[in-house]
Amino acid sequence: MRIPRTPRLLALALVALVAAACGPSVGPGGNSREIGGSYPISIEEAPWQVSVQDSSGAHLCSGSILTDTFILTAQHCAGAEATGLSVLAGVDRLSDPGSGQRREVIKVIPFPGYTDARLGKDVSLLRLTEPLDLDGRRVEPIAIADGRATSLGLTDPGVMGTANGWGALSQSGPSSDDLEAIDRPLVSSEDARPAIELDLTEDQLPVGYLDGEDVDSCRLDGGASLVVPDEEGTGALLAGLASWSDGCDVPGAPGIYARASSYTEFIAEFVVDEPPPPPPPPPPEGVLFINEVLADPGTGNDYNGDGVASTTDDEFVELINVGDGELDLSGATVADDFGPRGALPDGTVLEPGAVLVIFGGGTPTGFEVQTAAFQLGLNNDGDSVTITSADGGVVLAAMSYAAEGGQDQSMVRQTDGEESPFVLHTTLSALLASPGLRSDGTPF
Repeated sequence: MRIPRTPRLLALALVALVAAACGPSVGPGGNSREIGGSYPISIEEAPWQVSVQDSSGAHLCSGSILTDTFILTAQHCAGAEATGLSVLAGVDRLSDPGSGQRREVIKVIPFPGYTDARLGKDVSLLRLTEPLDLDGRRVEPIAIADGRATSLGLTDPGVMGTANGWGALSQSGPSSDDLEAIDRPLVSSEDARPAIELDLTEDQLPVGYLDGEDVDSCRLDGGASLVVPDEEGTGALLAGLASWSDGCDVPGAPGIYARASSYTEFIAEFVVDEPPPPPPPPPPEGVLFINEVLADPGTGNDYNGDGVASTTDDEFVELINVGDGELDLSGATVADDFGPRGALPDGTVLEPGAVLVIFGGGTPTGFEVQTAAFQLGLNNDGDSVTITSADGGVVLAAMSYAAEGGQDQSMVRQTDGEESPFVLHTTLSALLASPGLRSDGTPF
């Protein structure tokens, strides 16, 4: 970040949205450019500054970018609910948001114990739904003037600070359309007390002229940043956030800011440099298995349960999902050596361990497992069975057989649902076939 104005650091025309906390402001017809000495700047001079807005896009207050997903602002204006809040970054004119970046606020994290801006604790973190694009020019984070900066005297009384925001230019007027800046010295709490008649807390930072010859910031923009030069004098550090004042028509009344260094532990609790979360594991995959094939139903056997024994309709192929995830077989095709024989209907989904029996015809009846029916035409003296995905790109399961297919009984896995050889059904039980059941006739 660059500091083009020296000793003027950067930005502000402080807008006050704390009517209850701010007290009187500029008198009728007053102008903060004349009274307070603010001046317009570009967003490149304060690229950390954002406008916090309501659901209609109206400016509520200001905030400072800490990371691509966290904004620091004043609690008195952000409230406690994220609903409807957004931030606009990368613009210096609010009426021209096209070049900026708008992000919704997903969560407001208020500093605990806040009751009134005059009593301190007036900060909140805003977490964004998606990261800002930190472009290094118009959208950039700012570092906090922490304990080390304090020990170096960078926030001592007398240091000239600059505040940034979209400040009102009159007592009753709206916020400024243009980003503005105002330069004022930091003062001690002891020196500020006679003007505000209040003992400030350690987390409050007074700013302004106390000699009565100049009126300071007008209508504070909650959360507007107060920055001071860094150790090298070439960059800026966030020293405070605009909180409250007694008004810009009161000569010698300072503006009060939330002292940023008081909140470093609170910020670090939530704003941490964590690696991005690992991608979610892929969903569990189903694995299709051909468990039993009947090419030769024999005479008088009604395997599909429709009351009619048929040497073609009672052929079947039994499938099992032996994987850990569901398997969508919608549109999957069944083929033999001749070619495709049919496709499974939409909505054919097998959960893990589920069974599907495809018959060669008829109306399958009385089964506790899924069934389908279309012409299979399996040859008794040798053929193949291939199940292919709907797009034709993946063979989901396949098997082939020879003359053992014509023995008036099915060919079944030696162990149901496992990678084991196909054997004739009667080698495992007295049953000739067991569509939809284990080879011993029990349910899956």
